[in-house]
Amino acid sequence: MITARNKPFFTTKKSLLTVGIVDVIKTFPEGAVIDVCDQDGHTIGRGRSAVSSDQIKTTHYNQLCIHRNHWVSYVNGGE
Repeated sequence: MITARNKPFFTTKKSLLTVGIVDVIKTFPEGAVIDVCDQDGHTIGRGRSAVSSDQIKTTHYNQLCIHRNHWVSYVNGGE
């Protein structure tokens, strides 16, 4: 599970980059289906991660975390 800071990601159908992640709550391997929470702790969707939790913690640049084609939103009617 991760916490994302970029609210427009949830509503504009864009991919989530590692720079938009505030916290990694559980460890997971690359390719895992993970829950994504907003900063208030509400689960806002689920997606297949292109990177592992360790890669998210150690990356220092914009790396793709969840591609928009691998994302299911629980907000805005599941768009």
